[in-house]
Amino acid sequence: MSSTVISTGAYQLVSSWAATLVPEISVEYPSGTNLVSGVAIVEFGTLALGADVTRTFTVRNPGTGPLTGIAPSFMGGNAADFAVTSSPASSVVAGGFTSFTVRLAPSVIGRRATTLRVASNDANENPFEIWLTGEVTPPRQLFDGVAASSRLTGSNALPAAVPYGDGVKNLIKYAFNMSLGSSGYRTLSAGTGTSGCHQSCSKEAELHGSSR
Repeated sequence: MSSTVISTGAYQLVSSWAATLVPEISVEYPSGTNLVSGVAIVEFGTLALGADVTRTFTVRNPGTGPLTGIAPSFMGGNAADFAVTSSPASSVVAGGFTSFTVRLAPSVIGRRATTLRVASNDANENPFEIWLTGEVTPPRQLFDGVAASSRLTGSNALPAAVPYGDGVKNLIKYAFNMSLGSSGYRTLSAGTGTSGCHQSCSKEAELHGSSR
């Protein structure tokens, strides 16, 4: 409550009013990057059928009043392939924030898309709308893309090929996130955070006379 006192001789006028608290929604992806409602597009990238990928959104309240009724949902397109796996708080105080995570787990191959709608009590952005999209490909297509980017061609680009004579097939390297564009291998070591080959394929390479 604020008030103003105006004195005019023997008379005094006092006026009072209450400050208006206005909530405001701001949605970010990634955190720190503001999206524009009805315009923003968030890509989930390319993934294989059977895989899934997530994106985490941040909801901020840069307004002066509490932002309430926060609830994400999906509308249209391939909405069934998208899900909220980590929900936001239902309300955020002025200057505060919350976050939520959306997962794309596709059911078929092809372009998958829907509209993410974030409801709230914001006066002019309710709901806040974001277009979500991702491309789903067969696993073999993803492998072929990696082989091509590794400059493997012809028979050397096949999953069962061993183009560098190191005893480890392309598909094994691909499965263990190793480079298809060079020879050699590493045995996986727990807790190191590095890519490498399971002990079984390391033994296969040793049988072919490869060195680590």
